[in-house]
Amino acid sequence: MNVSCHARGRIRGYCGSSKKAVDRGVMRILQRGLRPEESIGNLRRYFDHLRRFERGASNIRIYGKHVYIFRDGTLVTVLTLPNEYQADMQEAMRRRIPRAAVPAGGALYV
Repeated sequence: MNVSCHARGRIRGYCGSSKKAVDRGVMRILQRGLRPEESIGNLRRYFDHLRRFERGASNIRIYGKHVYIFRDGTLVTVLTLPNEYQADMQEAMRRRIPRAAVPAGGALYV
């Protein structure tokens, strides 16, 4: 997976990660990040807005509090997820986890 210089700078600025950590993190984002088809409510409309705004974006993921935009296998940019969509993102992540993965006590740490 390629990372553009712009995206690498954004990640390092937001997270303070090293160059190697950025490369490892991109694969984790692709595997674990929230996809548009898993989103709900206003968050789904935000994904639709991003698709129109970022023409040519082949893949958009939300991981943590950031939105990662990929184009043709390259991470192009990173945006901060607006606060108004945080609750919808948390709910979508909860729905995504299979019931068998929840511990017996019912405590779920996301």
